[in-house]
Amino acid sequence: MSCTLGSTATVSCTDIFGNAGGDALCGTDGGGNFSTDPLFCGPAGSGIVSIGGYSPCNPSRNSCGVLIGALPAACAFGPELTDTPNTVYPSVSFPGEPGFIVHIGLDNSSGTGVMLDTASSVVFSDGVHTYTSTLANPTYIPGNAQNFTVTFSASDVPADMLAPAPYDLDLNLSGVDDSSQVYTASIMTTGRNSITVDTPKIILTSLPLSVETVIPGARGVPVLALSFKNGYADARGLDTLVVTNLTFGPGTTADLDAEAGSLRVFDDVDANGGISAPTRWLHRPPSPPVRRSCPSAAPGPLRASRFAT
Repeated sequence: MSCTLGSTATVSCTDIFGNAGGDALCGTDGGGNFSTDPLFCGPAGSGIVSIGGYSPCNPSRNSCGVLIGALPAACAFGPELTDTPNTVYPSVSFPGEPGFIVHIGLDNSSGTGVMLDTASSVVFSDGVHTYTSTLANPTYIPGNAQNFTVTFSASDVPADMLAPAPYDLDLNLSGVDDSSQVYTASIMTTGRNSITVDTPKIILTSLPLSVETVIPGARGVPVLALSFKNGYADARGLDTLVVTNLTFGPGTTADLDAEAGSLRVFDDVDANGGISAPTRWLHRPPSPPVRRSCPSAAPGPLRASRFAT
Protein backbone atom coordinates (compact mmCIF):
# COMPACT_ATOMS: atom_id res chain seq x y z
CA MET A 1 0.00 0.00 0.00
CA SER A 2 1.31 3.44 -0.84
CA CYS A 3 -0.06 6.94 -0.96
CA THR A 4 1.23 9.26 -3.69
CA LEU A 5 0.60 12.73 -5.04
CA GLY A 6 -0.69 13.90 -1.68
CA SER A 7 -3.63 11.50 -1.64
CA THR A 8 -5.47 11.10 1.65
CA ALA A 9 -7.26 7.77 1.34
CA THR A 10 -9.31 6.61 4.32
CA VAL A 11 -8.40 3.03 5.23
CA SER A 12 -10.62 0.90 7.49
CA CYS A 13 -11.07 -2.78 8.35
CA THR A 14 -7.88 -3.79 6.53
CA ASP A 15 -5.17 -6.30 7.39
CA ILE A 16 -1.84 -4.69 6.44
CA PHE A 17 0.77 -7.42 6.84
CA GLY A 18 4.02 -8.65 5.32
CA ASN A 19 4.68 -5.75 2.98
CA ALA A 20 8.23 -5.25 1.71
CA GLY A 21 8.06 -1.55 2.50
CA GLY A 22 6.65 -2.12 5.96
CA ASP A 23 3.16 -2.28 7.35
CA ALA A 24 2.67 1.38 8.25
CA LEU A 25 -0.72 2.84 7.39
CA CYS A 26 -0.81 5.74 4.95
CA GLY A 27 -3.77 8.04 4.65
CA THR A 28 -6.49 8.39 7.27
CA ASP A 29 -7.10 5.59 9.77
CA GLY A 30 -10.79 4.80 9.56
CA GLY A 31 -10.62 2.23 12.37
CA GLY A 32 -10.59 -1.53 12.52
CA ASN A 33 -7.15 -1.87 10.88
CA PHE A 34 -4.56 -4.36 12.11
CA SER A 35 -1.34 -6.10 11.11
CA THR A 36 -1.68 -9.86 11.64
CA ASP A 37 -0.83 -12.87 9.50
CA PRO A 38 -3.97 -13.47 7.37
CA LEU A 39 -3.21 -17.21 7.19
CA PHE A 40 -3.57 -17.56 3.43
CA CYS A 41 -4.10 -21.04 2.02
CA GLY A 42 -5.29 -22.76 -1.14
CA PRO A 43 -4.55 -25.67 -3.50
CA ALA A 44 -0.89 -25.66 -4.59
CA GLY A 45 -0.40 -24.22 -8.08
CA SER A 46 -4.06 -23.27 -8.45
CA GLY A 47 -3.50 -19.56 -8.20
CA ILE A 48 -6.49 -19.43 -5.84
CA VAL A 49 -5.64 -17.86 -2.50
CA SER A 50 -8.19 -17.97 0.29
CA ILE A 51 -7.91 -17.70 4.05
CA GLY A 52 -7.72 -20.31 6.75
CA GLY A 53 -10.45 -21.15 9.19
CA TYR A 54 -9.30 -18.89 12.00
CA SER A 55 -7.76 -16.13 9.93
CA PRO A 56 -8.31 -12.69 11.49
CA CYS A 57 -9.89 -11.76 8.17
CA ASN A 58 -12.93 -13.92 8.95
CA PRO A 59 -15.95 -11.90 10.14
CA SER A 60 -16.05 -13.65 13.52
CA ARG A 61 -12.39 -12.86 14.22
CA ASN A 62 -12.04 -9.13 13.68
CA SER A 63 -13.54 -6.13 15.41
CA CYS A 64 -15.37 -4.98 12.28
CA GLY A 65 -17.33 -8.22 11.99
CA VAL A 66 -16.83 -8.32 8.22
CA LEU A 67 -14.97 -10.46 5.69
CA ILE A 68 -11.66 -8.75 4.90
CA GLY A 69 -10.52 -9.76 1.42
CA ALA A 70 -12.14 -11.19 -1.69
CA LEU A 71 -12.70 -14.82 -0.71
CA PRO A 72 -14.11 -16.40 2.45
CA ALA A 73 -12.43 -19.21 4.37
CA ALA A 74 -12.09 -22.23 2.10
CA CYS A 75 -9.63 -24.45 3.95
CA ALA A 76 -9.13 -25.49 7.53
CA PHE A 77 -6.16 -24.00 9.27
CA GLY A 78 -5.70 -24.92 12.88
CA PRO A 79 -8.35 -25.66 15.50
CA GLU A 80 -12.02 -25.08 14.68
CA LEU A 81 -13.80 -24.83 18.03
CA THR A 82 -17.47 -24.28 18.72
CA ASP A 83 -19.69 -24.97 21.71
CA THR A 84 -21.52 -28.31 21.81
CA PRO A 85 -25.28 -27.63 21.87
CA ASN A 86 -27.10 -27.95 25.21
CA THR A 87 -24.00 -28.68 27.29
CA VAL A 88 -23.67 -25.60 29.53
CA TYR A 89 -24.00 -26.52 33.20
CA PRO A 90 -25.52 -25.23 35.38
CA SER A 91 -27.98 -23.58 33.03
CA VAL A 92 -29.75 -21.63 35.81
CA SER A 93 -28.38 -19.04 38.20
CA PHE A 94 -29.71 -16.24 40.43
CA PRO A 95 -28.89 -12.55 40.84
CA GLY A 96 -26.10 -12.24 43.38
CA GLU A 97 -25.24 -15.95 43.38
CA PRO A 98 -21.68 -16.24 44.76
CA GLY A 99 -19.05 -18.48 43.20
CA PHE A 100 -21.05 -19.46 40.11
CA ILE A 101 -19.02 -21.91 37.98
CA VAL A 102 -19.69 -22.47 34.27
CA HIS A 103 -18.96 -25.80 32.56
CA ILE A 104 -19.50 -26.18 28.81
CA GLY A 105 -18.64 -28.69 26.09
CA LEU A 106 -16.54 -27.79 23.04
CA ASP A 107 -16.31 -29.49 19.63
CA ASN A 108 -13.17 -29.31 17.49
CA SER A 109 -13.94 -30.01 13.84
CA SER A 110 -10.24 -29.82 12.92
CA GLY A 111 -7.58 -32.45 13.44
CA THR A 112 -5.38 -29.82 15.10
CA GLY A 113 -5.51 -29.62 18.89
CA VAL A 114 -5.10 -26.49 20.97
CA MET A 115 -3.97 -25.70 24.51
CA LEU A 116 -6.35 -23.04 25.83
CA ASP A 117 -4.81 -20.66 28.35
CA THR A 118 -6.33 -19.09 31.46
CA ALA A 119 -6.91 -15.81 29.64
CA SER A 120 -9.85 -17.57 27.94
CA SER A 121 -13.13 -16.33 29.38
CA VAL A 122 -16.90 -16.73 29.40
CA VAL A 123 -19.12 -13.66 29.52
CA PHE A 124 -22.86 -12.95 29.65
CA SER A 125 -24.53 -9.61 30.23
CA ASP A 126 -27.89 -7.85 30.44
CA GLY A 127 -26.33 -4.82 28.77
CA VAL A 128 -25.50 -3.14 32.06
CA HIS A 129 -24.37 -5.86 34.44
CA THR A 130 -21.85 -8.45 33.28
CA TYR A 131 -20.74 -11.85 34.53
CA THR A 132 -17.13 -12.70 33.58
CA SER A 133 -15.03 -15.71 34.45
CA THR A 134 -11.69 -17.00 33.17
CA LEU A 135 -10.70 -20.60 32.44
CA ALA A 136 -9.88 -22.38 35.70
CA ASN A 137 -6.83 -24.23 34.33
CA PRO A 138 -4.94 -24.50 31.02
CA THR A 139 -6.95 -27.06 29.05
CA TYR A 140 -5.91 -29.05 25.98
CA ILE A 141 -8.66 -29.65 23.39
CA PRO A 142 -7.62 -32.56 21.15
CA GLY A 143 -8.13 -32.58 17.41
CA ASN A 144 -11.58 -33.87 16.36
CA ALA A 145 -12.79 -33.71 19.97
CA GLN A 146 -16.52 -33.80 20.61
CA ASN A 147 -18.22 -32.41 23.72
CA PHE A 148 -14.91 -31.84 25.51
CA THR A 149 -15.85 -30.15 28.80
CA VAL A 150 -14.02 -27.02 29.91
CA THR A 151 -14.50 -25.45 33.34
CA PHE A 152 -14.25 -21.78 34.22
CA SER A 153 -13.38 -20.29 37.61
CA ALA A 154 -15.92 -19.37 40.27
CA SER A 155 -17.24 -15.83 39.87
CA ASP A 156 -20.17 -13.94 41.40
CA VAL A 157 -23.30 -13.23 39.37
CA PRO A 158 -24.06 -9.47 39.61
CA ALA A 159 -26.69 -8.83 42.27
CA ASP A 160 -28.63 -6.41 40.03
CA MET A 161 -28.65 -8.55 36.88
CA LEU A 162 -32.03 -8.52 35.18
CA ALA A 163 -34.09 -11.63 35.99
CA PRO A 164 -35.79 -13.77 34.94
CA ALA A 165 -34.04 -13.75 31.56
CA PRO A 166 -31.96 -16.12 29.38
CA TYR A 167 -28.48 -14.99 28.35
CA ASP A 168 -26.34 -16.23 25.45
CA LEU A 169 -22.66 -16.71 26.25
CA ASP A 170 -19.62 -15.09 24.68
CA LEU A 171 -16.64 -17.47 24.77
CA ASN A 172 -13.36 -15.61 24.26
CA LEU A 173 -10.78 -18.35 23.71
CA SER A 174 -7.01 -18.05 23.36
CA GLY A 175 -4.03 -20.38 23.40
CA VAL A 176 -1.46 -22.16 21.22
CA ASP A 177 -2.23 -24.95 18.76
CA ASP A 178 -0.29 -28.11 17.86
CA SER A 179 1.69 -26.15 15.27
CA SER A 180 2.78 -23.59 17.89
CA GLN A 181 0.52 -21.01 16.23
CA VAL A 182 -1.34 -18.52 18.38
CA TYR A 183 -5.06 -19.32 18.51
CA THR A 184 -7.81 -16.81 19.31
CA ALA A 185 -11.55 -17.01 18.78
CA SER A 186 -14.72 -15.32 19.97
CA ILE A 187 -17.68 -17.71 19.93
CA MET A 188 -21.27 -16.62 20.52
CA THR A 189 -23.44 -19.50 21.73
CA THR A 190 -26.73 -18.12 20.34
CA GLY A 191 -29.20 -20.93 19.68
CA ARG A 192 -26.96 -23.58 21.23
CA ASN A 193 -26.31 -22.69 24.88
CA SER A 194 -27.65 -20.09 27.29
CA ILE A 195 -27.85 -19.46 31.03
CA THR A 196 -31.11 -18.30 32.60
CA VAL A 197 -30.74 -15.89 35.49
CA ASP A 198 -33.92 -16.67 37.39
CA THR A 199 -35.80 -15.19 40.31
CA PRO A 200 -34.61 -16.67 43.64
CA LYS A 201 -35.83 -20.11 44.65
CA ILE A 202 -34.56 -23.25 46.39
CA ILE A 203 -33.45 -26.02 44.04
CA LEU A 204 -33.27 -29.65 45.16
CA THR A 205 -31.06 -31.89 43.03
CA SER A 206 -30.67 -35.65 43.34
CA LEU A 207 -27.12 -36.96 43.73
CA PRO A 208 -25.58 -40.37 42.91
CA LEU A 209 -25.40 -42.91 45.73
CA SER A 210 -22.23 -44.54 47.00
CA VAL A 211 -24.05 -47.88 47.49
CA GLU A 212 -26.52 -49.21 44.93
CA THR A 213 -26.88 -52.85 45.99
CA VAL A 214 -27.90 -54.03 49.48
CA ILE A 215 -28.67 -57.34 51.14
CA PRO A 216 -31.68 -58.14 53.37
CA GLY A 217 -31.22 -56.92 56.94
CA ALA A 218 -28.68 -54.23 56.09
CA ARG A 219 -28.92 -51.02 58.12
CA GLY A 220 -27.60 -47.51 57.66
CA VAL A 221 -27.66 -47.77 53.86
CA PRO A 222 -28.10 -44.49 51.92
CA VAL A 223 -31.16 -44.74 49.67
CA LEU A 224 -31.70 -41.13 48.56
CA ALA A 225 -29.35 -38.14 48.30
CA LEU A 226 -30.40 -34.52 47.79
CA SER A 227 -28.43 -31.30 47.34
CA PHE A 228 -30.07 -28.01 48.40
CA LYS A 229 -29.27 -24.73 46.64
CA ASN A 230 -30.74 -21.56 48.14
CA GLY A 231 -31.09 -18.64 45.74
CA TYR A 232 -32.67 -16.29 48.27
CA ALA A 233 -30.76 -13.51 50.01
CA ASP A 234 -31.77 -14.86 53.44
CA ALA A 235 -31.92 -18.28 55.09
CA ARG A 236 -34.91 -20.49 54.37
CA GLY A 237 -36.14 -23.68 56.02
CA LEU A 238 -37.46 -26.98 54.73
CA ASP A 239 -40.40 -28.04 56.92
CA THR A 240 -41.62 -31.18 55.18
CA LEU A 241 -40.26 -33.58 52.58
CA VAL A 242 -42.42 -36.45 51.37
CA VAL A 243 -40.58 -39.55 50.12
CA THR A 244 -42.66 -42.01 48.10
CA ASN A 245 -41.62 -45.67 47.93
CA LEU A 246 -41.79 -46.81 44.30
CA THR A 247 -40.37 -50.28 44.98
CA PHE A 248 -41.98 -52.99 42.88
CA GLY A 249 -42.09 -56.75 43.39
CA PRO A 250 -44.07 -59.47 45.17
CA GLY A 251 -46.38 -58.43 48.03
CA THR A 252 -48.72 -55.59 48.85
CA THR A 253 -47.79 -51.92 49.15
CA ALA A 254 -47.67 -52.36 52.93
CA ASP A 255 -45.31 -55.34 52.53
CA LEU A 256 -42.98 -53.35 50.28
CA ASP A 257 -43.02 -50.36 52.64
CA ALA A 258 -42.17 -52.67 55.54
CA GLU A 259 -39.06 -53.87 53.71
CA ALA A 260 -37.55 -50.40 54.05
CA GLY A 261 -38.07 -50.35 57.83
CA SER A 262 -37.61 -46.67 58.64
CA LEU A 263 -35.97 -43.67 57.02
CA ARG A 264 -33.59 -41.35 58.86
CA VAL A 265 -32.13 -38.10 57.54
CA PHE A 266 -28.44 -37.27 57.92
CA ASP A 267 -26.18 -34.42 56.84
CA ASP A 268 -23.33 -35.74 54.69
CA VAL A 269 -20.77 -33.44 56.33
CA ASP A 270 -17.71 -34.89 54.58
CA ALA A 271 -19.58 -35.33 51.25
CA ASN A 272 -18.36 -38.91 50.87
CA GLY A 273 -21.80 -40.28 50.02
CA GLY A 274 -21.97 -42.58 53.04
CA ILE A 275 -22.35 -42.73 56.80
CA SER A 276 -19.01 -42.03 58.50
CA ALA A 277 -17.61 -40.36 61.61
CA PRO A 278 -18.50 -36.74 60.67
CA THR A 279 -22.11 -37.69 59.78
CA ARG A 280 -24.71 -35.57 61.58
CA TRP A 281 -28.12 -37.18 62.01
CA LEU A 282 -30.93 -34.69 61.43
CA HIS A 283 -33.98 -36.82 62.13
CA ARG A 284 -34.80 -40.14 63.77
CA PRO A 285 -38.41 -41.41 63.95
CA PRO A 286 -40.70 -40.70 65.70
CA SER A 287 -39.37 -37.15 65.91
CA PRO A 288 -41.36 -34.43 64.09
CA PRO A 289 -40.50 -33.67 60.44
CA VAL A 290 -37.04 -32.18 60.03
CA ARG A 291 -36.60 -28.45 59.38
CA ARG A 292 -33.50 -28.00 57.27
CA SER A 293 -31.95 -24.50 57.33
CA CYS A 294 -30.62 -23.30 53.98
CA PRO A 295 -28.10 -20.46 54.54
CA SER A 296 -27.65 -18.16 51.58
CA ALA A 297 -24.02 -17.25 52.31
CA ALA A 298 -22.48 -20.57 51.29
CA PRO A 299 -21.40 -20.59 47.62
CA GLY A 300 -22.85 -23.29 45.39
CA PRO A 301 -24.89 -26.27 46.56
CA LEU A 302 -25.07 -26.92 50.28
CA ARG A 303 -23.86 -30.18 51.78
CA ALA A 304 -26.16 -33.01 50.85
CA SER A 305 -28.93 -34.36 53.04
CA ARG A 306 -29.20 -38.09 52.63
CA PHE A 307 -31.78 -40.63 53.68
CA ALA A 308 -30.74 -43.97 55.13
CA THR A 309 -32.66 -47.05 56.13
